[in-house]
Amino acid sequence: MLDVIARLTRRLGATVVFQEGVALILEGGRLDDLPGDLRMAAEVIDFSGAAIQAAIDRV
Repeated sequence: MLDVIARLTRRLGATVVFQEGVALILEGGRLDDLPGDLRMAAEVIDFSGAAIQAAIDRV
């Protein structure tokens, strides 16, 4: 399922935001489009299911 989310996120240029207030963005993503509190907690990742899982494990 995380691989599907990763593919959609890359295709749409979207951001994944966890309930805990952590945002995951693609390198070159729209960091400036995020509200200030999310911008400070944003992580730039290479979207893959494994990268999303690793971010979940850190939260």
